[in-house]
Amino acid sequence: MKRVWNPDELADQWTLTPRERVLVGWQKGDHTALGFAVLLKYVQIDGRFPRTRHEVPPAAIAHLAHQLNLPATAFIAYDWENRTIKHHRTAIREFLNLREPTVADQEALTAWLVDTHVPETRQIPALIEHVKTRCRELHLELPTPDRVERLVRTAIARSEEHTSELQSRFD
Repeated sequence: MKRVWNPDELADQWTLTPRERVLVGWQKGDHTALGFAVLLKYVQIDGRFPRTRHEVPPAAIAHLAHQLNLPATAFIAYDWENRTIKHHRTAIREFLNLREPTVADQEALTAWLVDTHVPETRQIPALIEHVKTRCRELHLELPTPDRVERLVRTAIARSEEHTSELQSRFD
C-alpha cells in the first residue's frame, strides 16, 4: 500500500459509498466505526487486510474520519487483538464476497502462474501483479506480501524444473 495519497486519489479510492456507510453505521463507538471503515477500504484497495495500524496511510485515516464526522485520533483506540477485529474481517469478507485463500488455492495460483505467465516473464513484480489480479477475479483475499512473493518464486522454480526436465528428455 502506498503511503502518500493526493486529494483526488483519496476521494477516488477512500470515499465510502452509501451502502458502505450503512455497514459502518452499524458499528458502536467512534473507534470501532473508524476501524471498520479503514479495514473495509484497505482490503478493497490492496486486496488484503492490514496486519497493523501502521500499514494504513495517515491521510486515508483522516479522510475516512472526516466522512464519518469522527476524530482521526479515534483510530488509535481500535483494538487489533480482540474478537471485534475478527468479526469485522468476517463481516467485510461477507460484504465483499471475499474469502480467505486456502493452501489448495495457493497451490492452484502457483500452477496457474506456471501455465500462464511464467513462460512469458520471470520478473517478480510483474508476476505479483498477475497474482493480485487473479485473486480479485476469484474473490480471494490476497495472501500476505511475503506469501505472494514465495508463491511467485515457487512458480518460477517449478517452471525452471519443468524446462530442465524437458531439455534432459531431448538430450
